[in-house]
Amino acid sequence: MSKVDYDLIKEINSDVNENTIYISDLARYKREEYWAVAKGFGDCEDYMLAKLHLAMEDGVPMDRVYIVVCGVNTPGDHAVLRIDDDEGQ
Repeated sequence: MSKVDYDLIKEINSDVNENTIYISDLARYKREEYWAVAKGFGDCEDYMLAKLHLAMEDGVPMDRVYIVVCGVNTPGDHAVLRIDDDEGQ
């Protein structure tokens, strides 16, 4: 497996979380679901796509990257980006 910089992963996560304002697809696109890279605004899958884009740009090995969509205790599903570091975290 390729090597992953855990500090870089944390930086990508913080950067997107701190610079993106949550807005639902319904409010922004007038659609129940629309996947787009968050550029200042978005919902969970848009945050995830922005993080994926930055990870690819920064050379994070794609054999360590997973798109995870899961059920939650609120209406709809939730999407996150999982990146395994060298410690399996």
